[in-house]
Amino acid sequence: MAKVIDGRRQGGGTEVETLFTAAGVGRPMPSSMADPILQRPTLAWLLSGVAVVLIAYTIFVRQEIFLLVWFGLSAFVVFLAYRFVRAVERIAAAIERSVEAEKAE
Repeated sequence: MAKVIDGRRQGGGTEVETLFTAAGVGRPMPSSMADPILQRPTLAWLLSGVAVVLIAYTIFVRQEIFLLVWFGLSAFVVFLAYRFVRAVERIAAAIERSVEAEKAE
């Protein structure tokens, strides 16, 4: 049985544990793969400001609540597409790290 010291496994492990370690599971994510939206607070504030302006426009100027729902759903779909692309990029990077670790062995 492998011991856990400082969040890392020490000692022998099963083949699955070795595969996950080679694939980068359990290791911190490289800074190049971190979510860029969370690293730029000014962009987040800008997007929040745009959302507030859109909400005010749809309620006070156009007086259409369904337009607000449409904007919200559109933003949600764009967000989901962005998260999907980031997930695929992370999977590809993990596979590349796994292949490089196998070549190094």
